[in-house]
Amino acid sequence: MRFAHGHYEPQVVYGHRFSGTDELFHIGSGSYGRAIKPERGAPWVEYVGDRDVEVVIIETYQCPARARLREAELIFEMQPVTNHHHRNGPHKQVLRGFTKQGARCDCGAEDCYGREAARREA
Repeated sequence: MRFAHGHYEPQVVYGHRFSGTDELFHIGSGSYGRAIKPERGAPWVEYVGDRDVEVVIIETYQCPARARLREAELIFEMQPVTNHHHRNGPHKQVLRGFTKQGARCDCGAEDCYGREAARREA
């Protein structure tokens, strides 16, 4: 969600793990509401079954593109079992500062990764 002043609501990089364990089986990014949302894709649902899942907030950013980049980096580093994207590293669109909505980020945050990536390409 975009606020009137141009910034997005804080974006989190989060992980999912089973209660009583430390190992993250899924990493994602988005709003806090997305982190706790129970609806997930088939690989996640199949892996989890009826087990209890805990949400771990790993990092918080103002810039959605920067959160997406960090999500991709952590997936590459940790190789969580239910993430099938970014296992070979961040995709080109992520590295170019694009949000999950498909446009280059221009969120207005001081650390806007979309603006940083655009400057590098220029």
